[in-house]
Amino acid sequence: MKYAQILLFAALLLAGPAIAELDVQRTDWPLKGVESFEIHSDHVGIDYQIYVALPPQYSEPDSTFPVIYNLDSDITFGMMTDISRMLRLDSEIPATIMVGITYGGDEEKWRNNRSRDLTPAATEGNKIGGGARAFLSFIKEELIPVIDARYRTNPDDRVLSGASYAGLFTLYALTQEPDLFQRYLAAVPTLVYADRVLFDLEEKSAKGRKDLKARVFISAEGTQDDNWYVDFWSAIWAYTHRLQSHEYPGLRIHTVMYRGESHAQSQPRSFTAGLKYLFAEE
Repeated sequence: MKYAQILLFAALLLAGPAIAELDVQRTDWPLKGVESFEIHSDHVGIDYQIYVALPPQYSEPDSTFPVIYNLDSDITFGMMTDISRMLRLDSEIPATIMVGITYGGDEEKWRNNRSRDLTPAATEGNKIGGGARAFLSFIKEELIPVIDARYRTNPDDRVLSGASYAGLFTLYALTQEPDLFQRYLAAVPTLVYADRVLFDLEEKSAKGRKDLKARVFISAEGTQDDNWYVDFWSAIWAYTHRLQSHEYPGLRIHTVMYRGESHAQSQPRSFTAGLKYLFAEE
């Protein structure tokens, strides 16, 4: 043992000059095939930084691609892009274009803006909430037209994905603009928000509706001994049953429960399972 330690020490001494000569610089690890641009929203009144990850197959000039619009991309864009590319390698999903909507700032800026954009109402605990309608108008009228004009997209195959508040917004978009996207990935959506305000909005939007053509994945998480989690996932199951009760011919919905996992732990698993379900062949 002592002899091995002596050899290791000698090796480090010999390598010392080489290590000292390394030109080590801090850098943000780039994803391949990613473009970015800034876009101003008149609806919201702020600028957004948009990231677009193109698949390797984009070099095929006659191909068009489904587009995944990913919310909360300040923290999830890299993960979602990698998950989608890994699933594509295994032929679990087709090649897709990933569009990440970000605020282009630090964590505080992201938290403040998402609290406004992703919620349909203000509350005592979130006084800046209630910007969901304006944010959805930004996506529909300002962002999607730019993406469709610039890239070879399939306008009949759009995905909206998000977790937590972004999952809440994903289901909000399903009820308010049901024809804008065809697939919805709502990971651990905060449906308890504002005394389940989305339930009231869904009830109003469902009046007179004969069909809802969409494929929807919803996930829940938590443990039975935590009252907050019980309220959280019971709202998710109740909302799932509400959508199913309409018996829309074109609606396909799948809800899963990840027991024993925290709000953050369940999200990578939800994104993986969600994309697989949304693109699975019937």
